[in-house]
Amino acid sequence: MRDMTQNAPPEDHWQIDQTLRIGAAIKALRGRRSVVWLSDATAEIGERVGRSTITDIEIGRRKFVTVHELSLIAAALGVSPAALLTHGSMPDGHVEFLPRRTAPAHEVTEWWGGVRPAPLHSTGPDLPPADRAVSIQFATAARRERLRNTRLRMALDPDADPELLAQIRDQLAAAERAVRAVGGVLDDSGSGDATG
Repeated sequence: MRDMTQNAPPEDHWQIDQTLRIGAAIKALRGRRSVVWLSDATAEIGERVGRSTITDIEIGRRKFVTVHELSLIAAALGVSPAALLTHGSMPDGHVEFLPRRTAPAHEVTEWWGGVRPAPLHSTGPDLPPADRAVSIQFATAARRERLRNTRLRMALDPDADPELLAQIRDQLAAAERAVRAVGGVLDDSGSGDATG
């Protein structure tokens, strides 16, 4: 892989380094499968990423990767886009996730995956309102899913403690109110909720 950062202006190093990391990840995860195979796999998903584009990314000829290319290639390889962005550094190696800002790869993966806010700042009251709202939505989403699954299992268990089931319903309702209070969208259709 050639060193594109050698002649690049300093502000471009981060972008190029990210692209080189993604290219190395694609090549490693593709393994013995051909570039044609990967291009065909993206087409099967819904939109082809051309083999020349994939090759250009892999060998470092390309200085960028678009979001749709990242999404399609990751899906075709059976990984998350975050896995391509942190490849070779998981879990504790550091990744430059923004220019001159590094964090452990697992934190960057969580950030890209929506589990936590950017590793730039805490989730405290100093966050701008939009960041706080997103943080609450993400933090509550996993808890809500666990509560929904527990409630469903308990509703199907004839020996379930009705008092505990009522507590879980209350906790779930509180979590959903918190999400709605910060502008979150909840879709309860298809939840498999047997308790109504």
